[in-house]
Amino acid sequence: MSAESGPIRVTANEFFLGLFSALRLRGQDAFSIRADRFDAAIKEIYDKAGEIPGGKDLSLGFRIRPHEIYGDSRTVRRALTAAAQRRVISFDNPEYLDIRIQLDEADAERKLERLRVPDGFFDGLAAEFLRAYRDRREPIKSC
Repeated sequence: MSAESGPIRVTANEFFLGLFSALRLRGQDAFSIRADRFDAAIKEIYDKAGEIPGGKDLSLGFRIRPHEIYGDSRTVRRALTAAAQRRVISFDNPEYLDIRIQLDEADAERKLERLRVPDGFFDGLAAEFLRAYRDRREPIKSC
């Protein structure tokens, strides 16, 4: 990419497609979106995207603004709905609080190859997401 061409614009749908593809290649296939844990981890990696190798070359064409009371984000919910409509993910339970990545590894690799982002960006994003998601585990209350 030349300096004259400017940053590569990434939509919310591309961001989530790349993230879910990279997570699948890391052996992950399911996540809970209960409470605000998932949205908070997404917000954290969104804020750190420029620090991930290749991230400085990107312009995220969307914003993630968590609801001040509930902590969820309309942008995240819309992107999850779009990913489900494209069969990238599915909602596994009647309350739609668990998601499952529907891509197999070959599909995930093909999707990542088609995205116009620097190599390794989504893998770095997935690593940051997993760290942020795991750090937000709620402690088990003892009786």
